[in-house]
Amino acid sequence: MNEAVLTGKQQWMQKATLFVTAASAFSIPFAIRFNSIVLVACFSCLFLFAIISRLSFNDLVRSKLFWTIVAHYVVILFGLLYSSNLSQGSADVERFTFALVIPVFVFIASRFGVRQVHVLYAFTAGCVLLTLYGFGIVLFTLEPGEISNVLKSGHMNFTDHIGIHPTYLGLYFLLIFFFLLEQLRHNRGVKDRAWMATVVVIVYVVAMLVFLRAQIVLLIFFASLILYVLVLFRKRAALITFFLFASGILAFFADPHRVTTFFDRYGKNVSTALDNRIELWASVVETISQQPIIGAGTGDEQDALDAGYRRDGFVEGYENSYNAHNQYLEFIVRNGIIEVVAFLALLYFGFKGGLESTNYTFLLFIMIFCLAMMVESCLNVQKGIVFFYFFLTAFAILPHQKSS
Repeated sequence: MNEAVLTGKQQWMQKATLFVTAASAFSIPFAIRFNSIVLVACFSCLFLFAIISRLSFNDLVRSKLFWTIVAHYVVILFGLLYSSNLSQGSADVERFTFALVIPVFVFIASRFGVRQVHVLYAFTAGCVLLTLYGFGIVLFTLEPGEISNVLKSGHMNFTDHIGIHPTYLGLYFLLIFFFLLEQLRHNRGVKDRAWMATVVVIVYVVAMLVFLRAQIVLLIFFASLILYVLVLFRKRAALITFFLFASGILAFFADPHRVTTFFDRYGKNVSTALDNRIELWASVVETISQQPIIGAGTGDEQDALDAGYRRDGFVEGYENSYNAHNQYLEFIVRNGIIEVVAFLALLYFGFKGGLESTNYTFLLFIMIFCLAMMVESCLNVQKGIVFFYFFLTAFAILPHQKSS
């Protein structure tokens, strides 16, 4: 909308849209229930604005990215037909419904002048305030000995107080880090308070990444720094290097001794599932071989994995009901090759958009999340689903620069 010809009602809706969209991004790192309520309330407001403004959805309907998400959703629904655990399957469908609704939400926001920078700054504020709140809880409610342990150990000793796993919070901060670097790059030479504030937040983000001690995130952090340097010079070379890094990460986890040594040095994880990925993945692959085309069905993936762990004698796997610790394998277990192909098609459009964008945050976001999904089932939980699909569609749909 051109601000010069907006009516008073349109200007009000434009400001309200910016507020509710920023509120949605701000709420992502907070508790799932709070985030869900905010998203539903904000989507209801935006949908009402779209009806009042008689907004056309033709551009969204013509979007290949949107229809790829719809296709993935249909595959998950189809998986319910042969699932024996409809309760869990319904929960999977309910969580993935956010992935279907978010593109519509973001599309409406784009028609009222919301830009990428708006949601990214709001998300940054949410992550920073959440962690500051966590430090407040630690410093003012715990005993001196407990405070010392939290500040020394970090990881879940800290994040348990704010209701989020350190891996997800670490991934959030990785996105913020590269977003702020891009802000500095596009505004280099400007020595004002905003520039200095950005530098301060970058320092805080790096400190939090070290403090959280999420080893997967630290590995991806160092890898993505090198990727970012390559992206600055040549995007295609960075893409090739990305696949080399992906292979390197898999090779790293192939050696249990190396992984255990690394984790012992930089802080233990929640479980020893991370210490021996090969044993776990071998059981997962065995499970996949039972139903490679259509999988176990939506909701039955964990039962199928546990059965595979029992067959292979991986006691800790079935006693703790480990997921596949690899999102791509998790999709194949759930609904077979059909589901993982649908998701890979989505990643193709994500990489294509990232390579075409002049802002490299999009490309780094896709690379970071793809690497994370190689060793974590990030899209099994709402924290991962909302984060990934919100920013995937925000980068793909929202403009980077303010329209003239």
